[in-house]
Amino acid sequence: MHPRAGYTCSKSAERQSVASVLFGENARGRFPSELSYSGKEEQEAKKRSNAQKTVLIVDDDRELRYMNMVRLHNGLGYRTLTAGNGKEAIEMFGLKANEISLVLMDMEMPGMNGLQVLRRMMEIRDDIKIVFFSGAVTDGLAHEMIHAGARAVLTKPADSIVIEAVMERVLNGEKGIIIIDGFWHSCQA
Repeated sequence: MHPRAGYTCSKSAERQSVASVLFGENARGRFPSELSYSGKEEQEAKKRSNAQKTVLIVDDDRELRYMNMVRLHNGLGYRTLTAGNGKEAIEMFGLKANEISLVLMDMEMPGMNGLQVLRRMMEIRDDIKIVFFSGAVTDGLAHEMIHAGARAVLTKPADSIVIEAVMERVLNGEKGIIIIDGFWHSCQA
């Protein structure tokens, strides 16, 4: 257990699919894209609520940064800010820390990696909700990210409905979410 984060992490002996954890047992054997996380009226209400929240997207891949910005802003209603590397992210966060509800960040970037950026952001505001979304994640690294203060870790690629569900859970206070290669792992305080 990490003294600062207070988590005990374990890989479940019986790995659970992301779909069954997020959407219940009726989702077993189905892809997340086949599932509806909520009805149309509920989605519109969430979109209105999300308009009050700002997500900082940090990724050195300009195309992924743009795709996530469009998906989060147009599809889900979030206000979005973007940064192409760790230095830009820290500068943006320093200017708008009180406005940012959540950071969606890649791990591997030139200059500073995601863990270095997370630590600097937590010096500015220690309650910031950070979700790592990266292709370069092992079980050990994911647990290190959670212990360092990340609320969730997802491996790329992930279906947009999974990203939406994880972000919602994190914004509602859940911590210790790890999704590697489509399987749910848990860390508990």
